[in-house]
Amino acid sequence: MPCKRCKEFYKQYPIQENGYHHLKEGPFLVASAPIKCGFDENGEFKSDNWGCRTLISLRYIAQTSVCKNCYYYRDDLVTGTLCVIPIPILADYDIEQSGFIILAYYKERGKTDIGVVIDDEGVKPLKLNTAEKVLEYYECKLKEANDE
Repeated sequence: MPCKRCKEFYKQYPIQENGYHHLKEGPFLVASAPIKCGFDENGEFKSDNWGCRTLISLRYIAQTSVCKNCYYYRDDLVTGTLCVIPIPILADYDIEQSGFIILAYYKERGKTDIGVVIDDEGVKPLKLNTAEKVLEYYECKLKEANDE
C-alpha cells in the first residue's frame, strides 16, 4: 500500500510516456525515475523502495534543528548515512511504536536501505503509522519554529 505522500506525489506528477515523472525545477523540466513506496500492503517498511516521500521526509527531519535529539551521520566513502529519530511519547498522536526510528541509506539517493524501530524489546520494522505520526509531530514543530 503506497503511503499518503507517495499517492500525492503520483497524483501531482504522473508517470509520463517515457516512464518518468516530470518535475518542474525553476525553468527546467527534470525527469525523475518512478518512485516506489517504502511500505508494503501491511504498512511495514520494505527495502525495495525508491524516493518514498515519507522516508525522504523523515530523512530531512533528522537533519533539522527542530529535532534536537536526532542523530545524523554521513560518510559517503565508508558507511553511507545513518539517522536516528526519537519517537515522541504523546497521547495526542496515537503512535503504534516507541523508541527510536533508525534509517540507513547511501548519500542522498532515493533508496532507504534500512528502516527499523529499536526499543527495549529489540528491533522491528518501521511501520507506516509510526512514520506518519512522527512526521506530523516534527513537521508541526518545524512550522512553529519557522513562524517565530
